[in-house]
Amino acid sequence: MGNGTGIGIYGANSGWSHSAPLGAFSSVFQAEVLAIDVCAGESLRRGHNGVHIRILSDSQAAIKALAASTINSKLVWDCYHNLCSLSQRNRVSLEWVAGHSGVMGNENADALARKGSLTPFIGPEPVVGIPKSSFRATINRWVTNQTTRRWSNLGGHALSKRMVAKPNPSASEELLRLSRREVRLVVGLVTGFTPLQFHLNCIGVTQDTTLCRLCGEAEEKASHIIFDCQALSTRRFQLFGSPTPMEAFPCTNLAKPLLALTKGLGLFDYTIESAEKHNKLPGFSAFGLPSP
Repeated sequence: MGNGTGIGIYGANSGWSHSAPLGAFSSVFQAEVLAIDVCAGESLRRGHNGVHIRILSDSQAAIKALAASTINSKLVWDCYHNLCSLSQRNRVSLEWVAGHSGVMGNENADALARKGSLTPFIGPEPVVGIPKSSFRATINRWVTNQTTRRWSNLGGHALSKRMVAKPNPSASEELLRLSRREVRLVVGLVTGFTPLQFHLNCIGVTQDTTLCRLCGEAEEKASHIIFDCQALSTRRFQLFGSPTPMEAFPCTNLAKPLLALTKGLGLFDYTIESAEKHNKLPGFSAFGLPSP
């Protein structure tokens, strides 16, 4: 069982290798930069002079950070400083090598890094500081947990909770790419507040039957259309692999499946003008506002 991250260094010509744990708070990026720094430090310790030193890394992010015009990380700065010191008396090359591609030295270094990650770190943490990404990830997890707990403890909203159990950034991004009409339809289906027979009857817009216009077997609610309507079983099977997707309905990327499920049904083309035809009070719209 892994204890966190680790570094692995393999010297193809020097015969020197190194493996070490970095604890639970170090990122992979930090491990890659530290591995380069340890290579440079070891070469400085050995007093190399007038030789060509090649340091190979499979981390493009680490190499780009060391080549950047601005450095904001102390770890990257220390590594850069050691490389500069080493290059004063040697020819130093920092090169990228493709990872997981069968390169022998890189595969050996990866094996040593895995060994380091499996070794318990003894001592105070963090080893090389806590990266900003860890702060952001911790805060995002806390916000998600708090929001999910509050949402689950909120009374009612059974359909919405069934469709959206917790914050879903990918679903939000998907909604932002849709048209207004599509967003209105998806939100209406998820919340149940959509111009289907049952909802229109509840808010007093119509006094017609609440039975489903597709199957005529149950009340025409959003939950019935999404999960239970037999007239849509073939379409559900094509979309989800199940005619009654009680558990198979995707918990992410809701918009496209909902739009595909309800496309061309004609159940949601309800406007204020059509609503006024059902209102018994002349001179008022279906939503209680004076007609123009």
